[in-house]
Amino acid sequence: MCCGLCGILFRLIMVEGKDRPPQLPKPPKNKKTIHLLLQMCSTIASTGKLVILDSGFCVLQGLIELKKIGVYAGALIKKRRYWPKFVPGDAIDKHFEDKEVGETNSLHGKLDGIPYDIFGMKEPDYVMKIMSTYGGLNVNDGQRESIRKYLKEGKEVETNFQYAIPFSNHFDYRHIVDDHNNLRHTLPSIEATWVTHRWPTRVFSFILAVTEVNCYLAFKYFIWSGVEKMTLMEFRTDLAWALIDNEYLEKGEAVELKKRRKRAGVEHILRTAPKGAKNWDGQKWNLSAKMEYPQFWCRMKGCRKSIRTYCQCNVGSWLCKDCFPQHIMEEVI
Repeated sequence: MCCGLCGILFRLIMVEGKDRPPQLPKPPKNKKTIHLLLQMCSTIASTGKLVILDSGFCVLQGLIELKKIGVYAGALIKKRRYWPKFVPGDAIDKHFEDKEVGETNSLHGKLDGIPYDIFGMKEPDYVMKIMSTYGGLNVNDGQRESIRKYLKEGKEVETNFQYAIPFSNHFDYRHIVDDHNNLRHTLPSIEATWVTHRWPTRVFSFILAVTEVNCYLAFKYFIWSGVEKMTLMEFRTDLAWALIDNEYLEKGEAVELKKRRKRAGVEHILRTAPKGAKNWDGQKWNLSAKMEYPQFWCRMKGCRKSIRTYCQCNVGSWLCKDCFPQHIMEEVI
């Protein structure tokens, strides 16, 4: 489960096998989907937060149980073999047959005394449906217009409309977990590099990769601003060097040398110049270059590679990644 604003993955549950310790409390006697929803949302119970679910969780009883513990939810409805229980899908489709694209309507109901709604929105070739325990047919302030282009009686028609709140939230936040997974899998990734067939190690590499992406997203959302923002690749590079030069794993003279270098302000990290960087004036970047990504020659003797990278110890002195190790060795010696 990820935060819709910052993207940080803050809740995950590992799949347990038959060797689950007997001393742990037994799970409640709910259906698997409902139990999983309650288990995942237990840390945000009684907060009134909103959870956006995909069609795999479109179990109305599950949404009702969430509302009982103070969590609102909306789930996309899809027909597999049959429509989900309590969802009159065919009747909703028939109701929207003569409606214009973008029109919405809702079906109100109660289950276990808890009110819910099934929202429908006419798309060019189907009716989108969402079951929800929150929201209505009103529109958020500042909601952007959506466009649909489709054929009607042999002519191309364009329709502009605004999403009602349940549909707006669905389209805005449905991809958050996928975005986190994409960042985690972006090469070179920890899981792809750390080849292993041992289950405990695979689990550890997964959690380590999740933590790496969470740290990147935390810096991106809460700390960085302006030119100090890094790409994921730059962040991974800095993290890799920090792990290699890990003072907690070093002893004696190596630790003392590192502390002296830190006190002197010398730290070797390969960084990339910001967009439009022309040169470094000693205090800040001159961002007046005509090109968005200008190229410069590596300063090392015999190297003529066009690059935009430099070592943090000497900002503005261009250095390619292949000559970077040689630069570090020269500085240490």
